[in-house]
Amino acid sequence: MYEREEKTFEKNLAKDLGRAQTSLRKLCSLEFACAPNARMAAERWLDQHPRYRFRDLEFVTITRKQEKKRGRPKNGEPVLLSYKITAGIEHNPEVLADERRILGRFVLATNDLELSADELLANYKGQSAVERGFRLLMSTAA
Repeated sequence: MYEREEKTFEKNLAKDLGRAQTSLRKLCSLEFACAPNARMAAERWLDQHPRYRFRDLEFVTITRKQEKKRGRPKNGEPVLLSYKITAGIEHNPEVLADERRILGRFVLATNDLELSADELLANYKGQSAVERGFRLLMSTAA
């Protein structure tokens, strides 16, 4: 079961990386009024994507003329400042290690406190033989 879940986990990691990169491109295309707003947006993105961490996070200042005239701005002409995020992402190894640690596990619960863990697992695995026998009985009764 572990090998099957590991293969599925790796496949889902690749798909998730593509979705996260698309989401990051959308975030990087936005312009923010000030650097703290850009930083908060980057932190919010990390909260929504805990599997990733930023690589080379920068906040780039963009200047634009207030008036839409052509050419270079004159000295003292007012300009608008905005900020953009430029970043790359990589997997966060601590989070992935935690996710990999629980692969292949499942929970068996019982209200019989006298059963040991090994007996409980043996009973669970033997359940399929009982189900097959029951199915055979039901098909002959019909």
